[in-house]
Amino acid sequence: MGGVYNKFQDDGLVLDARRRVDIVAIDVNSTLPGIKTVLTGEWAWVMVDVPATIPSNLGIGSKVAF
Repeated sequence: MGGVYNKFQDDGLVLDARRRVDIVAIDVNSTLPGIKTVLTGEWAWVMVDVPATIPSNLGIGSKVAF
């Protein structure tokens, strides 16, 4: 899932490059048979095209799982 998120053109005038955001997510919800343990989790990968002027400590990315 994703698409262009910025206003890159106005009245035919190019304002900026098209910048995309794309998201991939996986959800898990399962019960192990026999011991009735419930597994619940989510993994998401969000890819955002940011301008080169964004500082590297903000633009490199992060990884989070639940």
